[in-house]
Amino acid sequence: MMKPATRSVFLCAFMVLVAGCRAVHAPAMGAQSYAGDTSIAPRHQVKNSSASIWPSRWGDNPEVRGIIIEMDPAKRLRAVHYGRHHQGRTAPNDYEDVAKLAAAVGIESAFNFKVEGPGSFIFSENTLSDQPVSDPPDLAFRYVSAQQAQPESASIDADKDHIEIERTWFTYRDPRPDREVRGTLVLLPGMFGTPEPIVDATERYFTSKGYAVLRMLSHPSRYTQHLMLQYLDGKGDDVASQAAEVADQRVAECAYATDAALKHVMSKREDMRDKPIVLLGMSGGAMALPSVYAYAPEHYDAAVLIAGGANFLKIMIESNYKSWIDAILVDFDPSSDQLGKPEPGVVDTLTSLYLEHAKLDAYHSAPGMRDFPVLVLHATSDKAVPASTGDLLYERLGKPERWTYPFGHEIIFASLPTQIPKIEAWVHEQIGSKDEGGSMNSGG
Repeated sequence: MMKPATRSVFLCAFMVLVAGCRAVHAPAMGAQSYAGDTSIAPRHQVKNSSASIWPSRWGDNPEVRGIIIEMDPAKRLRAVHYGRHHQGRTAPNDYEDVAKLAAAVGIESAFNFKVEGPGSFIFSENTLSDQPVSDPPDLAFRYVSAQQAQPESASIDADKDHIEIERTWFTYRDPRPDREVRGTLVLLPGMFGTPEPIVDATERYFTSKGYAVLRMLSHPSRYTQHLMLQYLDGKGDDVASQAAEVADQRVAECAYATDAALKHVMSKREDMRDKPIVLLGMSGGAMALPSVYAYAPEHYDAAVLIAGGANFLKIMIESNYKSWIDAILVDFDPSSDQLGKPEPGVVDTLTSLYLEHAKLDAYHSAPGMRDFPVLVLHATSDKAVPASTGDLLYERLGKPERWTYPFGHEIIFASLPTQIPKIEAWVHEQIGSKDEGGSMNSGG
């Protein structure tokens, strides 16, 4: 969730930080299993859970929730964050995306669709420069899905499907050819793909150590779509329920997109199928990571969560980045022109109600990662992902190994380049025996 503006703190931070400025907490003992939806040959055996927690997508086919559309890796992309009052306008590639999706999910009847709306974040090929990317990835592609939506007007043909499409962009890099191949790192960044320089550095370091890197360029396009909820006395459960429904849809799309992207890469790189796969999430990526894992736990061998948290609604209410992200906001005084502040105790009550309704918040999915190799990096003064929600995530994970740092969100990422070698060493220690004999197809 790091702001681009905070990149200027990096240089200053490096001047005052020293490597190893952390407290290390050994993992607590204990185990709890959690099963997720699965559809490919497992790396290890995981008991399946009910699919009811996973929301449907257009076509209502759990085997084909969306499609992958390949892209030119050298094609330059432009990141676009739509404002609150953006009016979605369709372009030729939008029609192409939805037509391919309809064919894949077996839709033959007519339908109406809408593209991403206010607050969404997309990557456009409409750039000011035709120059190719100087160091292109080996693969680039986008995941496309759609949800059923209510018609906006009674004049719209109610017999047609009305859908909203959503997209998630990915790149993939092979390990450096002069390195022994160790596995694949699935990299989930912070909101809007930030902090980009740190994500770039992490990608470079892991490829230099023999890892392929599958990188989500940003959360799914509608993940930050703007929603204002108005809190009224006696209506807290309504607000909590609506927030939970929206949050679950957004987190589920992260899981669907990541799973489809990983399958796509493995279909292109069959030699990587017998190698370990590691999840690494930063900030907003770490918040979604437990549910990404829960959707297909049989794929993964270890996970690293950096500056994440549990209780999505509490984070959205209390984060000092809430106005910048502008995704789900709660107005506690709808009669005022300003965003109202809550009375004492209201946030705790509201967010507790939210957790009762939510199914895919990290609060609920994190316990499934107990008895699984997990490393947590935590900033004790974090205000972007409030430190209390990071502590909650740590507890829900079963108190795995944790490295704590005595500063805030920006500085934990500014100092991350000094920690990446240690993180990679931890990862290698967890998967060292698996990268010699493990196999996605053998179940062992």
